[in-house]
Amino acid sequence: MKGRWVKWGMLGLVALGLSLVGQTKANASAPYTLQPLRVTANILRDGDADVMETMTYHFNQDEAGVYNTVGRKGLQKVQLKGVTLRLNHGPEVMVRAAANRAPRTYQLTTTKRMLKVKVQQRVVVGDQLHVTYHYRLRGLVKNYRDTAELNWQIVNDQWAVPLQGVRLRVQLPANHVTGLQAWTHGSTLGVTQVNSQAGRVTMTIATNPANSAISSRMLFPTWVTATNPNRSRQPRKQLVQRQEAKLAAASQAQQRQRKMRQLIGYWGIAAVIVALLVSAGGWLSRHPANRYQQPEPLHHFFEVPQVSPGLAESLADMRWPSTDALTGDIMAAASRHEITIVPEAATVRITKTGAVTNAFLQHAFTELGQHESFTMAELEAFSQADEHGAVGQWFQEWQDGINAAAKDYQDATNITYHQRLWWAALGLTGAVTVWLLFALVISQALLIKTLVLSGLLLGLVWGYLWRHTKVTYYNARGLQAANELRGFRQMLKDIGHFNTAKLGDLILWEQILPYATAFGLTKQVTDQLVIDFGQNQVNTALAAAYPLYFGGHFNQPLAGMIGVGVTSSVMASAPANASVAGHSGSFISGGSGGVGGFGGGVF
Repeated sequence: MKGRWVKWGMLGLVALGLSLVGQTKANASAPYTLQPLRVTANILRDGDADVMETMTYHFNQDEAGVYNTVGRKGLQKVQLKGVTLRLNHGPEVMVRAAANRAPRTYQLTTTKRMLKVKVQQRVVVGDQLHVTYHYRLRGLVKNYRDTAELNWQIVNDQWAVPLQGVRLRVQLPANHVTGLQAWTHGSTLGVTQVNSQAGRVTMTIATNPANSAISSRMLFPTWVTATNPNRSRQPRKQLVQRQEAKLAAASQAQQRQRKMRQLIGYWGIAAVIVALLVSAGGWLSRHPANRYQQPEPLHHFFEVPQVSPGLAESLADMRWPSTDALTGDIMAAASRHEITIVPEAATVRITKTGAVTNAFLQHAFTELGQHESFTMAELEAFSQADEHGAVGQWFQEWQDGINAAAKDYQDATNITYHQRLWWAALGLTGAVTVWLLFALVISQALLIKTLVLSGLLLGLVWGYLWRHTKVTYYNARGLQAANELRGFRQMLKDIGHFNTAKLGDLILWEQILPYATAFGLTKQVTDQLVIDFGQNQVNTALAAAYPLYFGGHFNQPLAGMIGVGVTSSVMASAPANASVAGHSGSFISGGSGGVGGFGGGVF
């Protein structure tokens, strides 16, 4: 129960951190990404603007072309001067106007709201398309009695994907523009650079979110656009400055509130980390692991195990038993005369002859064939047709029985100790990750400090975990049993290094063969028995077991056919989780709208 609360708590912390950092849409699922975007506007003395908009599309799917839009709000006229494109690393070519929608042509659509340019250029996944649009925007600047104003929504909110590497530049038709002021409005952080000497304002944005506009508002002396016919006798400068000051104050207040929430989150997570450290350290100190003297490792062990083949495989490696182990248990049931195994056509028939203790076999006898007998072909056909995963459930029930038997060899205190140790390490790592996310959004300096501190903390935590992972899951009985079983398995692996005839008669090896099956070592054991005892003696002494392990039916032993059938049936039926194995500054949120606005997309 406590582990479940820890998991949900950590998921909540991660979700909180991600919500404060901000959500980023997965660009890989979008039809394209766009990087970079460049807009350069040369303001003319008559208040018009000569604009070059360039962008590079990176396509994630096949498309017929791209389009670009220009908002007409507040403008006297929008005129397209030309379009060029470059596909991948090819030459830059002119795009001509044509109504037939031929490649490398464009079509214009004009409404009261916007001008739309549709460029025909077929692209495929992985292509890059570099497009440049040349516009003339008339009436972009308005001269008032005391100032000239440019209020322009350079990027509109029609882009369906985030824009990467955005740079917007406005160049006035004069140098040494005293009194040049500029404000940028957008939904993301960026930098506005005002160069009065060069008469230039440059806005840079690393990433502009999808469907988010960027506007620029500029004030400069009227002599800069002296021939501008778009005029008003009203004063404007102080009104704009008051509006922008109010917007800046509101934006700063929002930033202060956001910074305060981030700091509260940062120190809140720090408190959580301290609480986790204290809680985990206190629990571990009050519930120390049990220590056992490790037995001397046995290189070889020759006695037949006192546990079933399935339990032997599970204890040897402290893991869920496999389908090999289940096959070994089935062969052991045959040795106990609970079942008989005989070939039948191209398959194997298993028939019940006594009280069956194997849970998997019990279900198979109940559900398949005539309830007292079934073939591996019937088992495989049943698993393929059954939509409820019954065979996988039988296998898991058998595994659960093995795991229940294994508990007698395990130390529950040490298992809980291991689990709490891992959850503490993972919980602290998750909390530190969220802590770093808060530091990332607050400041680079704080991020560096937090990185150093969290690195030291995680080093101590995982170092402690590494030093204590050697605490055994086994109790004293389990250590002895596991040591003997590993020695027994190693003896089977090394069986070619000694004469098996000197270790015991064939009756003894008949008891060992189900364990060789569980460990996946049947063939090398049977091959060595034939070498050491001779083919005739093996045939005579192991008459009943010979077809099971030594072959003859389709040139393979029946145990192998059962193993293949069991494995394929379980894999076809098991659930997915089963174990089968000028003035420069930041942008201002809000804004006063502005004329125009570039947008675009693909089709």
